[in-house]
Amino acid sequence: MSHTNEHATVTALGGGAEISAEVLSTLAEIGEEVNASLDLDEVLARTAALIKRHIDYEIFGVLMIEGDGTYLRHRFAIGYPRELADNLRIPLGQGITGTAAATGHSVRVSDTSKDARYINAIDSVQSELAVPLMIQGKCIGVLDIQSNRPDYFTPDQQSILTMLGSRLAVAIENARLFERVRSQAQTLLLLNEVSREMSSILDVEELIPGEAGYILEVSSPGLDRELKRPQDFERFVGRLAKISTVEAIGDAKFFEGRLAGFTDGRVRMELKGGAKDKEARVVEV
Repeated sequence: MSHTNEHATVTALGGGAEISAEVLSTLAEIGEEVNASLDLDEVLARTAALIKRHIDYEIFGVLMIEGDGTYLRHRFAIGYPRELADNLRIPLGQGITGTAAATGHSVRVSDTSKDARYINAIDSVQSELAVPLMIQGKCIGVLDIQSNRPDYFTPDQQSILTMLGSRLAVAIENARLFERVRSQAQTLLLLNEVSREMSSILDVEELIPGEAGYILEVSSPGLDRELKRPQDFERFVGRLAKISTVEAIGDAKFFEGRLAGFTDGRVRMELKGGAKDKEARVVEV
């Protein structure tokens, strides 16, 4: 345990300080409860309630690192004015919480009025305890509690929150992962539904009803375009085309000629052939 000044105590994570059985019991209880949910809001609310049973704070906050790792912002807060919690941004390395995040060490301040690092967001605060949320050696946020009484937080309380920080960090990461997976699953379900709807909309037999299904391709130099929608047929009237039908019309299932028109869901085509029998050159599908 090292001392920055007479008003603040810093404990390195994983330090060798002796922990009482009561502290370990409290830690186990809180850790078990925190890991019982994958809903992030529930995890943070449950954490605040359980800590309150053992440490009677006035202000509680969990701040997450945001802004490409440049500042802390409240993800959950109790005791803060709503507007302040929503808009407060604390650069890493500044303030009590910013110091905890930047150093990876918990910071206990017994008199905020005598600590130059303290950011005076709420005038009544006199004590503060900030614990970094570490996972695999990386800080993802800070758990912060504050009191209106000077020299309020104890070394045992600092030990509890310091050890709880790593457990809470894992619970937060698990909840975040769950949220991402759930969001991706919802997106995939939506895309699958859209795909099914699009497939039904683009079904030729639904768009162009008729007794015989068919596929029609319009020929262009080096390109065959499959037509499905009514506006496609209207667009390519007068162009060379090929029709393949599911059922035979007359004795044929394949026709090649010029697209003559599209009316009431039926395609008219002038077939290739001689000029002797002009009526025989028109087919309706």
